Amino acid sequence: MSRDGQHEQTRFTLSQLSRWSSRILIAALFCTCFTACQDRPTSLTVALNYSPTNTISSAWALPAGQGKIYILPVDDERKGDKTKLGENLEDPTKVVPVTSGLPAPSDWLHDTLGDILRSDGLNIVNNADDADLMMNVTLTVLWVNEAADYNGQITMIIKIQDKNGKVLFTATTSGQYESSGKSLNAGTYSEVLSNCLYSAVDRLLNTQGFQQSLVVGH
Repeated sequence: MSRDGQHEQTRFTLSQLSRWSSRILIAALFCTCFTACQDRPTSLTVALNYSPTNTISSAWALPAGQGKIYILPVDDERKGDKTKLGENLEDPTKVVPVTSGLPAPSDWLHDTLGDILRSDGLNIVNNADDADLMMNVTLTVLWVNEAADYNGQITMIIKIQDKNGKVLFTATTSGQYESSGKSLNAGTYSEVLSNCLYSAVDRLLNTQGFQQSLVVGH
């Protein structure tokens, strides 16, 4: 075979290899994308647990003469399906609903709120008969939207009453939190909502009217 013939055969072989390599790469990318689409869940269930990364400010001081507080069961007044706590919107054509497992959001809020307030020095009791004050909590928003980032919000109405039913304080408090993280991660949903609650409680604790309502016999 002539030298020109050898060069032509070499070029033909390299051209074939290049075409086959391109086909293999395209096939591999297709398989990867197909697998990723197949692996994407159609829903996500989150068992809420308290896992904040924020800390409450220490700007407020406990009032002297504060009474014992009993937190009543949370009144869940969120609109729509109360099992839902968010949505993944990364693909607008395939929105993934995020629902709560156990505990239910209202139960999680009740127990976690009590733990937070108790740890910050409030006298939270487990029996209404032992209390001087009743705390009513109405939950209106508990939600996380996930797109490029996780964006969460918790909003609740807090009302303090004495044992005779007299309203001493009422106000709305809210907390927001934004975070990045792995897509459709149950732990991140819990973390975001935990930080939202932390922020809402921090705002409540620093409200003068709330602090004053805790004082018995004022």
